[in-house]
Amino acid sequence: MRVVILGGGTVGRVLGVRLAHTGVAVTFVVRTPLPSRLTIERVDNDESLTQDPVTQSADLPESADVILVCLPAEAMDEEMLARLVRATWPIITLFPLLPNSWSRIADALGDRAVPGLPSVIGYVREDGIARYWLPRVVPTSIDSSANDLSALIDALTRSGVPAELSHTTARDNQVVTATLLPMAMGLAVRGSVSAAMDDDDLLTLVFHAMTEMELLARDLGPAPPWLGMLTKFIGPRMLKVGVGIAERTSAEALRYVDVHFGKSRVPSTRALADETLAVCKSRNISMTSFAALRARMPP
Repeated sequence: MRVVILGGGTVGRVLGVRLAHTGVAVTFVVRTPLPSRLTIERVDNDESLTQDPVTQSADLPESADVILVCLPAEAMDEEMLARLVRATWPIITLFPLLPNSWSRIADALGDRAVPGLPSVIGYVREDGIARYWLPRVVPTSIDSSANDLSALIDALTRSGVPAELSHTTARDNQVVTATLLPMAMGLAVRGSVSAAMDDDDLLTLVFHAMTEMELLARDLGPAPPWLGMLTKFIGPRMLKVGVGIAERTSAEALRYVDVHFGKSRVPSTRALADETLAVCKSRNISMTSFAALRARMPP
């Protein structure tokens, strides 16, 4: 099987290295060259894997079986879509989606555009090593409506990445994005978990925005069961308790959140927030607190 990984961030590195270790021919397509040797380390069981050498290119290869797009949402601009239009294989988008962005991608790529929802959580450390978690209760989900992707699901499963085909992936991706976006915005405002926890006004605004976003989420469709369990018990007080426990038992998880949402993903969060405001305006959904939270984000 030949898999193209578009992007060299954490998700791309983890999927690419793990697939390569099962015998899949993996090519990374990146603008900035990756190191010739990639190492990924799983935090929750101390597993370490290395790919050496790394096959990479600045352009899409002439043939492949599937493309996994592991880029930030804002990187799917018109130039990138024009490159992907020339590909003739399924193109799986493994990044947060909202209705407008998904419609734009689907209109450009047709049935070859396949929404996905990755289960990989992690960050790239300063030394270039990708540190990550693979929650078993949340498998990587790939839409099953238009393409036969059973071979990819088998390859991911053999590589140790729980994966499933689902006809609700597009909806689930958008519901998850809408529900959790205010928390990412709050982290972008202050830059770290600890700073956000010290700002009671910000936390109140975040949870008011989450309440508003439930209206959009319900409009998009039913939430995955695990998401309901996650949000049911979240509130400012319980969140502070949870962060306090994490500081003692899983400091690296907080570091991941700081790196991922407080720094590297701020442009993505801004783009998703602006799209959310446009979507809610078109659907006559009031977003007073959400708009106030967006106004506090850095430019």
